[in-house]
Amino acid sequence: MIDDFFKYQAQTSPHPLAMEISHAKGSYIYDTEGNAYLDMVAGVSACTLGHQPKRVNDAIKKQLDTYSHV
Repeated sequence: MIDDFFKYQAQTSPHPLAMEISHAKGSYIYDTEGNAYLDMVAGVSACTLGHQPKRVNDAIKKQLDTYSHV
């Protein structure tokens, strides 16, 4: 996986960390060793909503059960 990271991801630093992320929740991302990191580089939705907000996830799941292409 690390080789793929260096091959396919744009390198924004001469010393990339190449962290292997397992999941994200709230304001934190977690690596495959269980360490939590405050996500200071969150994407557009993660900046305003956090990762995995229950209310948003529930609305998405409900919409998928109703009609998936809107």
